[in-house]
Amino acid sequence: MNAHADPVKVSKALSDETRLRLLWLLDEHELSVNDMVEILGSTQSRVSRHLNTLKEAGFLEWRREGTWSFYRKAEEAAMPAEVARAWEMVRAWGVGARTAEADHAKLHEALERKRSQSRRFFGQHAEQWDEIRSRICGEIVTLQAFESLIPPRLVIADVGTGTGHILLKLAPLVARAIGVDNSRKMIALAKKNAKETGLDNVELRFGEMDSLPLDDGEVDAVFAGLVLHHAPDPAHAIAEMARVVKPGGVVTIIDLQRHSEDWMREELAHNWLGFERADLMRWQQRAGLKDGRWIEGVASPEPSEKSNGKLPNLKSFVFYGRK
Repeated sequence: MNAHADPVKVSKALSDETRLRLLWLLDEHELSVNDMVEILGSTQSRVSRHLNTLKEAGFLEWRREGTWSFYRKAEEAAMPAEVARAWEMVRAWGVGARTAEADHAKLHEALERKRSQSRRFFGQHAEQWDEIRSRICGEIVTLQAFESLIPPRLVIADVGTGTGHILLKLAPLVARAIGVDNSRKMIALAKKNAKETGLDNVELRFGEMDSLPLDDGEVDAVFAGLVLHHAPDPAHAIAEMARVVKPGGVVTIIDLQRHSEDWMREELAHNWLGFERADLMRWQQRAGLKDGRWIEGVASPEPSEKSNGKLPNLKSFVFYGRK
């Protein structure tokens, strides 16, 4: 942490209403430049200039994902002391401010559009999802996730269960298996698959990963396989998973490591182009989880003629934290 902030840069950062609006937005969510352009009704160049001013003053951190840039509030422990105090003042100004409330309403509308995009995609591709999934992530990664299972008399939840790919492999190993998905078509297919396998300890529930239809501490473990990259806000989704596990329970996530395949946003409804270990460690700590463990996955299968060479050689991971 720097001993002192530059007073000129800090004063400049706080001297414009648009920059205050950006700070109020980024206090709640990490957002892309495109998200902020949409919410503020501004231009990309103008928003980028404001963000750069805030970043130079020490208020923001940023990262690049493919051709997109994402910004978030800097960790307060890493801020110069003067910037941290200024941040608290800015946050207090935003409480009850009409402009801040209007911007946050637009933010939640934008997040809901992302959820709707995900629901439409899975509604349209439910029948093909098993094939798509197998091309993105090899079967070995699912098997690796089972390493985090502890004693067999568990109640587990599979978030974003889809057709029940993970759920139906876990169900024979546990007392009760609950699948959650935001696509009723996916749930219908999962029920059909469960019936065909003769499993009687499987339950399917309709709901979103950032508002799970589960009670606090209802399950011993939560699994989320290839679903976090569809979350509007991955940190909030992990916090919600942590909420529903009992003390001592685990949250296990299977997903893709950071990549640059922008086309997957449009064609596969991905909101995030994979994740880095540092992101998962930070989010699980905020969610009240500990003992975070990152397990390196394998590369996805080479593109086949059937896929027209579309899917690249992506690398996956397994991550879990304990409550």
